[in-house]
Amino acid sequence: MKDHTKGFTLIELLVVILIIAAIGLVTLVSAPEQNNARIMNVAAQEITATLHEAQSNTLAGNQVGGAQGFWGVAFSNATDTQPFMRLFYATSTSGLASGTAEGYTPLPAHIAYTTTSIPLGGVLYVYYSNGALPALGTQGAYASCAGFTCPSTTIEIGLMTTSGAPALTSTVTVAPTGAVSY
Repeated sequence: MKDHTKGFTLIELLVVILIIAAIGLVTLVSAPEQNNARIMNVAAQEITATLHEAQSNTLAGNQVGGAQGFWGVAFSNATDTQPFMRLFYATSTSGLASGTAEGYTPLPAHIAYTTTSIPLGGVLYVYYSNGALPALGTQGAYASCAGFTCPSTTIEIGLMTTSGAPALTSTVTVAPTGAVSY
């Protein structure tokens, strides 16, 4: 009589262990990439939210200090600090750099503006007009740049590698109408 015992053979156990190890390895390899994509997405959402806040404040006619003006966001690719964005209120386009700062947000560690959108040491000012100040023009979004020529109102951020090259990028675009997309 044959004795049939129920159980697993050593080969079956090894196959199961190898499958579990392969799944674990794939998960470990893809986890940092998913985390990097999440960090980039959060940074792009924060830029978009700050731009929307500036646009909403301008369209609502919100003022600082009783002076009629407009709201904007300064994107600084400073060389001496972590790149940052700053919500501001100004009364003239010549006063963008000295506008009243209403918020300061550094970009997350290892995230920087790519030099194709804002060169090192440059500042991109994106500001909004509600049409109330004729000197600004009609309602919409405008850009002014310090330290470089503005090619467009495109803000590109990158997750930088140790060599300083972007490993992953995300682009936020501001249309002349004021619409923001990323």
